[in-house]
This record gives sequence, structure tokens and C-alpha cells, in this order.
Amino acid sequence: MPEFVKAREKSQTEHYASVRREHPMVERKFNEIANHYGGRRSRYWGLDKNKIQGLMISLVMNLKTLLPKFTAQTQLRAV
Repeated sequence: MPEFVKAREKSQTEHYASVRREHPMVERKFNEIANHYGGRRSRYWGLDKNKIQGLMISLVMNLKTLLPKFTAQTQLRAV
């Protein structure tokens, strides 16, 4: 069976459709890492230092997501 037929069959499955729906959200995060947090280049030499850089970028992105939710909940409680 030719490869393009296999690819077409795979693209018709429900699993493939669910992955394609999720894909833009993941790509947005990769774009943010690459373009806003220096994810294209390593700042340091050595695997350990670069691992720490990646963890710090992840921490900042997660905090950016969580802080608005946390502050909205505390403002609701104060009212």
C-alpha cells in the first residue's frame, strides 16, 4: 500500500482529529518560548545550566498562567 494512502487513512481517524485540535495550543507555547524567552539559543555552556534555564522558562510561563486565576479568586473572596 502506498504511503500517501496510509497517511490519508490515518488523517481520517478520530484520534488524529483530536491531536490536530490540540496542536495550535501547543505551538503557541513553543512560539512564546522561542520568541519571548530566548528558547532558540542556549545562554550558558553545559547541560546542567541549560536544563536550569529551561526549567526557569517553564516556571515563568506557568506563573503567567496561574497568577491571573489566583488573583481573580482572591478578589472574589474580598468582595
